[in-house]
Amino acid sequence: MYKTGIYGRAQVVHHVLSLLVSWVFSDDGSFESALFASNGLPAWLRSLLLDDHDPAVRRETCTGLSKMCLGVATNGRTGLSCTAPLLSVLLEFLDDALVMKPANRRNDLTSKLQILILHGKRTQKSVYF
Repeated sequence: MYKTGIYGRAQVVHHVLSLLVSWVFSDDGSFESALFASNGLPAWLRSLLLDDHDPAVRRETCTGLSKMCLGVATNGRTGLSCTAPLLSVLLEFLDDALVMKPANRRNDLTSKLQILILHGKRTQKSVYF
């Protein structure tokens, strides 16, 4: 795990993808073709979308990618040309994504309440919130 100063990892991913989207929409298409021809793109996307344990990082990644594909610049340029290449990369992950289990959400409020209620029943005391 790396330290990012005052920013969390989700904020770093948000700003990096905002820069990427801006770059795609401001370029004449050469950056877009270089991006999708890159050998590191599938590993980068896999680590952000499937391997990262933080849901905020995955959410920021998905939001940035959808802005890249469905966005429209003020000059009228759309990101539709990014959709097919990105989909082909993402479809490679489909088998792995289908077998993924939901993360254990022990910090969830419902789980905490259930633990408190069970603890109260075991000790025969009332649990006050």
